[in-house]
Amino acid sequence: MSEVSVSELVRRTRERDGRLPFEIGAFVALETTEALLGRPARVGADDVYIQPDGQLRISAGEGVPDEESARGVVAVLSRLLVAAGAGVPPVLLELVETGPHSGRWSLAELRTELEASLVPLNRGAARRVLARLLREGDKRPPRSVRPPQPTDDVDADLDALLEGRDPEPEYLPTAQFQPVDAHGNPVVPFDQVAKKPGQRAVLKKPRPPTAAEAPDTLNDAEKDEIDALLDPLDRATPMVGIEVPAEARRSFDEAMDDAFDATFEAEPTPLPAAPPPSQRPPAKPAPAKSAPAKPAPAASS
Repeated sequence: MSEVSVSELVRRTRERDGRLPFEIGAFVALETTEALLGRPARVGADDVYIQPDGQLRISAGEGVPDEESARGVVAVLSRLLVAAGAGVPPVLLELVETGPHSGRWSLAELRTELEASLVPLNRGAARRVLARLLREGDKRPPRSVRPPQPTDDVDADLDALLEGRDPEPEYLPTAQFQPVDAHGNPVVPFDQVAKKPGQRAVLKKPRPPTAAEAPDTLNDAEKDEIDALLDPLDRATPMVGIEVPAEARRSFDEAMDDAFDATFEAEPTPLPAAPPPSQRPPAKPAPAKSAPAKPAPAASS
């Protein structure tokens, strides 16, 4: 395991969807500031190296004024805080955005504010954490974790961090999943439902099936049950307009023939005989009709 620059450490951490504690970022900036005190030089994220034991090595460039060197250290700090995500203390965010509170850009002022943000400071523990981060960074990330990172994402993440909001997602998922509610049912936006009448919550009352469509709504078991109920009726009383099998027609014809034969072959029922004349009651004589009365002659005067 070899030493790794700050920019490489940040890249590996983000590839693994990990986070660098903001305390580690402030500690690296403090160690860099102390290494440059007395001999300020231009420094960036590619010039600060972390060794396997957690120690720092500064590969500084040409000498520059104290203010420019302090600004370079703050740039290294901002790069580390981007990998820290949310939860960075406001004092560090203000330091990255506006510089030291005194308004003077110098390595001494920067060192004072970094030490104040790390109280209590445990350098041994910080170096052990750095060494562990290096060991984890050496592990290969799983394949196809995400597409290559655009170069301007670091600036966008830093702006989001300084504004107090979370950075944008670093990559898009390979599959978009439909949101679901607490019961696992899919949630459909109202505008999508309004465009599709078939998906409205209130549907029109379905049209009752016609006689031709009704059998299609029954399953096989229901059809068999109905056929079993109608079969005796079809054999006893064939209906007009319905094709009746030949066997059923013969059964019906035979039943009708048997009925007619039984009717004509039965013995006739004898009628009661008329009584003899002597036993007949005498006929009552018809009443005589009276002649109409003649009118009286009119008297002469």
